[in-house]
Order: sequence, then C-alpha cells, then structure tokens
Amino acid sequence: MWTAFVSERPGLYALDVPTPLEVVGKDTSLVSRIRQDQSIDDNKGLALVVSGDNPREDAA
Repeated sequence: MWTAFVSERPGLYALDVPTPLEVVGKDTSLVSRIRQDQSIDDNKGLALVVSGDNPREDAA
C-alpha cells in the first residue's frame, strides 16, 4: 500500500533496503521499511527509512 504511495511521488523510490551507496550522484531519495507508527494517536503516523545523497543536495 505505502510502496505505491511513495513511488507516485517525484524523486522518491521505494526499495526493500535502500543504502546511501545506491543514491550517490543522484537527485532522488530511496524509501523503505514503511510501517504504521503505533505511537501516534489514531494510527496516523508513519515510520520509515530514507536514504539520500546529502552532500549532493547541500543538506549535510
């Protein structure tokens, strides 16, 4: 369900296990392990792992 949601967003790709090495030199972010966050009221939260090339995006 969430994999399709993420894949529809520009610049985001859903993978099983993303690593920073997979996005070196790319302007994309890889997302995985998308789960519902039980600690947020009414189950409206998400927990996920994101990998990106931070130095390329000047975010480091």
